[in-house]
Amino acid sequence: CFLTLVFLKRRRTDRMPSSEEEGFECAATFEKMTKKLETRPELADKINGTFAFTITSGDRRIHYVVVAKKPEPSVRQAKPDDGKKPDCAITISDADFKKLASGKLSGMAAYMSGKMKIKGDMALAQKLALLLTDDKPKAKL
Repeated sequence: CFLTLVFLKRRRTDRMPSSEEEGFECAATFEKMTKKLETRPELADKINGTFAFTITSGDRRIHYVVVAKKPEPSVRQAKPDDGKKPDCAITISDADFKKLASGKLSGMAAYMSGKMKIKGDMALAQKLALLLTDDKPKAKL
């Protein structure tokens, strides 16, 4: 009974992970991307593209689609081939994606070292940083 109440009180942003997401740490980053696109819709104009992510962990894979363009930007978990061709397809391990999202690994370093594979629009891939980075101003020294 208590679990039912907790589940019913959960907001959309506090959703329970799907069985496919269990064991992956990337779900939280995609939730942050969702919130960022909702609170800053002007980012969709700046990015203006779609991303298909394949996140790997051992022999397991999970897929996400990020639509960062008008009229309705969105982030969703997807099937491996949902029939729509993205502007940019990215394959990266869950651990490296976490480092990329936290700023401990740069996109360029991940790509050059082979940790991240990109197919499609490379310029669009560079705009991914707009969704991953915090909006907090950095101190100028």
